[in-house]
Amino acid sequence: MGNTRDYRYWLYEHQHNDVGEFFSMISNIVENNRVKINILLITTQEDLLKEFHNWLPEKYRVESINNVPIFTIRLSKEGHQSIKVVFVRHPHNPTIYFALSDCKSGEFKEIFTNFINKYFPTISRIFLTNNELYRIFHKIKELGYNVLVEFSVGKKRLSKTQKESYIRYTNKPYAEVFDEMYQHDQWVQSIRYRADLILNDGSSEISFRGTISRDCYFSAKKNISSLIHKIIPEAIQLASVRNEHLKLSAESAQEPKPKPTVINFEENVFEDISKNQSYVDALAELPSCSVSEYHTNPYIHLSLVDYLDGSSYDIWVVSSDRMVIIPQFSASNASIRRVVNHIFERIHDGVVEKYEKIVANSQY
Repeated sequence: MGNTRDYRYWLYEHQHNDVGEFFSMISNIVENNRVKINILLITTQEDLLKEFHNWLPEKYRVESINNVPIFTIRLSKEGHQSIKVVFVRHPHNPTIYFALSDCKSGEFKEIFTNFINKYFPTISRIFLTNNELYRIFHKIKELGYNVLVEFSVGKKRLSKTQKESYIRYTNKPYAEVFDEMYQHDQWVQSIRYRADLILNDGSSEISFRGTISRDCYFSAKKNISSLIHKIIPEAIQLASVRNEHLKLSAESAQEPKPKPTVINFEENVFEDISKNQSYVDALAELPSCSVSEYHTNPYIHLSLVDYLDGSSYDIWVVSSDRMVIIPQFSASNASIRRVVNHIFERIHDGVVEKYEKIVANSQY
């Protein structure tokens, strides 16, 4: 695999059936060819390849190579060069796929990520919170690396515009960067980092560089083994715990008593009722949704409809550190995850818990 044609054949065209062997091969490709690999985690309950064959968004064309558990598509978008993306079904969770490509990161996001977004809610994205991202960087540190953030992109909560991004070129330890974002009430969009392996004599050497984004986009150069075998599994585990609660809540939408989703906040986020309207306005900024206000003072009660798939929710805030989301009539797992991620971005990080855990002390 010494030249581009050789490694791209093994990456995209050869039929692989063993996921472990495939990822070992990817690690060798990155180390020997000095390429950057883009990775996006996606989730679906359906047969992914069949979905691509059954329907295509306008201006896109797909040609498939090979079959599950590892298959490739050549993806073309009108006005752009085609790219190849290889999909790997998670060996222990068949609803999760890794999507990998060695194309430029800009092409990956412009062509592939936009393509995937058009399949919502059948195919959807996986999101991480600030706290979960911090735990992932702590995991890298536990593996024996000194982690420096080269630059970060954050956005301020309750800002007048969601487009107001804060890009910092820091070259600081990851803990300092997260502390600064916490102090400025920002949510993390993406972080580019450098992981230096700490040697026995106390010195260090650059082991790998990469990017981790809130929407489970990853990239790495030089060494991808730790990313594949340690970092991404940690991200999947963190997101899966939360998403299982959300799935159960969404599936109960048509029951006589739907299961509420409870978000607990470590701080008294809603203590100042003069900010209630700002929180409602922030919720209403979720794209492709509508919000109807019933009450905003002294408590919050509103309904939210997700126009992307018709999901609907009642949202209540009657205590300073808790929000309750009750699915109404129809709700999808993808939609409720989208709503909760928006809350974490625009209002505050929280923890999703089972309603039964707090019902004894709840006013709902």
